[in-house]
Amino acid sequence: MTALRKIALAASALLAITAAASFAQSESADTYQDIQKTFGFVPAFFKAFPEQGIAGAWDEMKSFQMNPKTALPPKTKELIGLAVAAQIPCRYCDYFHTQFAKADGASDQELKEAIAVSAITRHWSTVLNGMQIDMPQFQQEVNKMFHVSNAQAGQSGSGRTGAMGQAGQGRSPSQPTRAQTGAGQTGSGQTGMQGQTGSGQTGMQGQTGSGQTGMQGQTGSGQTGQAGSQPGTTGGSTANITDATSAYQDMQATLGMVPTFMKRFPQQGIAGAWREFKTLEMTDTALDVKTKSLIGLAVAAQVPCTYCVYFHTAQARQAGANDEEIADAVAMSAMTRHWSTVLNGSMLDENAFHRDVDRILRDMKKSTQAARK
Repeated sequence: MTALRKIALAASALLAITAAASFAQSESADTYQDIQKTFGFVPAFFKAFPEQGIAGAWDEMKSFQMNPKTALPPKTKELIGLAVAAQIPCRYCDYFHTQFAKADGASDQELKEAIAVSAITRHWSTVLNGMQIDMPQFQQEVNKMFHVSNAQAGQSGSGRTGAMGQAGQGRSPSQPTRAQTGAGQTGSGQTGMQGQTGSGQTGMQGQTGSGQTGMQGQTGSGQTGQAGSQPGTTGGSTANITDATSAYQDMQATLGMVPTFMKRFPQQGIAGAWREFKTLEMTDTALDVKTKSLIGLAVAAQVPCTYCVYFHTAQARQAGANDEEIADAVAMSAMTRHWSTVLNGSMLDENAFHRDVDRILRDMKKSTQAARK
């Protein structure tokens, strides 16, 4: 190769690099303008991100996390963000997702439950992986718990369809998270697809009045007995679970079996561990089981814990989650880890970050109020 040829190639490469840099600068400038237009200013954490990638990172946040028309409503996405952030742990993300969840209508109890579900997921992830539970056996037991066999999948009725097909109090896969009353949710606090009516649950759940009807012996405005035939929506008191024997008996009544990983857990602690798991993971409380199972899935996906991903996916489907909602939960988990890495790696001033978040919410509230006039 002649010297002239080498010089020509070097010049071409330099021009290409210069053009790419110029395009990146132009694209980042447009992105900062859009952020300015959206928030009224450019928060410092966006400036900490490389200019070459800020356009894509902002587009993902704006198009997905900030979009009220995704499969999961804004409040659920922010609760997932908080749950993931809490166990990273990321103090920046904890603050961000707490404030945004509150802005979307989350109550203090819902915030506590999202964090608790995150903790429980990490707890059982540690147990399952540390004890090296046989994966095929675990999957078979989960399938039995959630009745995903062909024999169970064809149950008819006006309730849940999909993996369970349970009549009575179920949900269809396309149904949004259940309407809740008395759990800190108020009109303007709910965005997306979550509605509230009366004192019960409405939609495609086959429920009447202020209570629930169906195949679980539930009447009036409450639940009676120990709804132990279907995991994921269990009820009944756990006060009688005081030792390993009573815990195993309750598991048998609730799940139709005593899972291997529960048997392997130290007997001295299984009563309390099962009571916590059943009460928070498998019972509708301030957060319904569908929302909690999606939170568990989001946390499990980034541990990562293959056991927990399998369990919470099955639980979420049994509670009515569809493919889009499951994908949203996983994507929100990924975004939280992404920005946690940026924020912590950049070692941003935490107080300044809080001020930026507060300003974002304050300006967004003003914009919303102005748009309503």
